[in-house]
Amino acid sequence: MKLKAFIVFIVCSSFSMAWAEEDLLTEKTIETLESAIQYLAKHQNQDGYWNAEYSTAISAFAGLAFLSMGYQPSSGPYGDELEKLILGFVRFQKENGLLSLENDDRRMYGHGYATLFLSQAYGQSYDRELNEAIHQALHKAVNLIVRSQTQEGGWGYNPSDDFHEGSVTIVQLQALRAARDAGIKVPIETIERAIQFVKNSQYADGSISYQIKYGKPDGASSLALTSAGMSVLYNAGDYTFDKTKEKGFQYLDLQFDHLIHTDNFPFYTHFYAFQIYKHRGAYYDDVFKHILAGLAHRFLPYANIYSLYAEVNLAPGYEKKFRAFRTYYRAIEQKLETDKKSSSGSTYWTGEAGDIYGTAIAILILSSPLELLPIFSD
Repeated sequence: MKLKAFIVFIVCSSFSMAWAEEDLLTEKTIETLESAIQYLAKHQNQDGYWNAEYSTAISAFAGLAFLSMGYQPSSGPYGDELEKLILGFVRFQKENGLLSLENDDRRMYGHGYATLFLSQAYGQSYDRELNEAIHQALHKAVNLIVRSQTQEGGWGYNPSDDFHEGSVTIVQLQALRAARDAGIKVPIETIERAIQFVKNSQYADGSISYQIKYGKPDGASSLALTSAGMSVLYNAGDYTFDKTKEKGFQYLDLQFDHLIHTDNFPFYTHFYAFQIYKHRGAYYDDVFKHILAGLAHRFLPYANIYSLYAEVNLAPGYEKKFRAFRTYYRAIEQKLETDKKSSSGSTYWTGEAGDIYGTAIAILILSSPLELLPIFSD
């Protein structure tokens, strides 16, 4: 028995060391993140948000960036900035529940991202009144999303639209899941219909289209929307590696270099791409641990040691899939390092929707190993 336990220990230990992830956050990256956060703080206006063409969505991204670094509303560094943003969203919320700063066009984009931000901020402050204000705002925001869903299961650019669009739908689905995780009541049928909408949007090559027609994908697909669609399937709570995800990853993996260096909505693309590669790595990590957990139980007789080793170590594509996030993170980290800019001692990036947008997304990507945002964690 002692010999058997010793051999199992050696086998398990060797696997654990072989597959252990190194610390992804370097000292240089941490310094970059702190400098970028300073840039965001400098450009926040007195009303708590950021002036931009799509101020609601971009302000929500900025707020998420602060939260992703561990800053909390009402206390500590940047606590005032976060509290001002939260109160700004609450103050500008419309009677129908719409979260919209001033006169944003395509309001459901901003509404969805603002709902996501408030869901992540909820409960992070010691201020009970602030938490209650967030709760009430989320309740009204979620009700608006539920009411605005089309018969096909998607959403349009504005609450009253009777058509659907894939990228808007993805935003609402992620917002609903985040709100539900925060304790807000969300009808399960609303989420299920939205999930089916995303699955119905997938072409045979694994890419995801912007619309569906008669229950099938219709129109153009892209790396951006495929990354987004894949991410919300994970965010919706389905962590199994089913055919939809398998085909989606095949599509993305075949174009990995193009994905990293895409010039077609690059920051939008990578806001979602970092999420799916992170969830993918976690899935295979769980598979590996499950196999190891059953190793001792199946360890009879001793002659089976080699076959058990082979079963784990030689699983098709296992190493590539297990290391997927590490590979992705290093590639996008290098790209962001090349593209970063400096202004008055602060770091920033220019995205397709401006500097605040690009900087906020870059922070979310680079800080993702910290896993401080519930919706992005494994």
